[in-house]
Amino acid sequence: MGIRKATYPLGIWDGCTTGNPDRDSREDDCRVDSHDYDQVVAEILAIETVGGPSGPTGPSGPSGATGPTGPSGPSGATGPTGPSGPSGATGATGPSGPSGATGATGPTGPSGPSGANGATGPTGPSGPPPNLYYGEMYGTNINQTVTITTIDTDTELGAGLSNGLLSGFTFQNSHELICTAPGLYLINWSMSVETISVANKECEGGIMIDNVGQVKATAHAEVSPGGSNRPETISGTGLFQLELNNAVSLFVSNHTDTTDMVVSHVSLTALKIG
Repeated sequence: MGIRKATYPLGIWDGCTTGNPDRDSREDDCRVDSHDYDQVVAEILAIETVGGPSGPTGPSGPSGATGPTGPSGPSGATGPTGPSGPSGATGATGPSGPSGATGATGPTGPSGPSGANGATGPTGPSGPPPNLYYGEMYGTNINQTVTITTIDTDTELGAGLSNGLLSGFTFQNSHELICTAPGLYLINWSMSVETISVANKECEGGIMIDNVGQVKATAHAEVSPGGSNRPETISGTGLFQLELNNAVSLFVSNHTDTTDMVVSHVSLTALKIG
């Protein structure tokens, strides 16, 4: 390595006003001994490497003063949301809200047990007497012939009668009482019977209900003893349960033979007793 001296003219502005009208003049302008030469001759020593290897790098000089802080860079992208934190403590209970509307009425519950019977009240006044129900029919000098076709057979007295007083009965076919007020009835009856030409015939009489001879409240007698045209009276009485529309009538029968019977007088009454 060798050292070589070289001179390099440098055109450096020294502040002279010559040729520069925009600058005020100074007294030392353009003097040779002025520190402001128009031309400065600088001598630069050039170090010229000749041949050998470079020496080791010298130690680093001291760090210069820290420069001013530069402007902040742009904000980075928002990071992902972190996990939720633990739940906070339960807050105090708020005030009660207003009452809701009343609901529909529920179904009626079962009936409770019956209460005890109250004391018996005083006896009221007696009511009017009960209705009386009755019926009657009769015949006077009717001389009604009853045709006997079979011995010991109940044969209805079929015509010739009239009705009497009626309440709870109607009268039909000239020989029947029809019940319209069912109940228990006391029935009384009687009739006068004879034969026309033959004497000494045993005759029986009684009550029919719906054309069926009844076995109670019957009676019998020997008619025309010693000769014909000599009537005998037979009668009976009994209790009968009558239903609605039962027909009440009378019958006769001949226990001796099939000789016809003649009825001249008849009476039947029925009175409701229960």
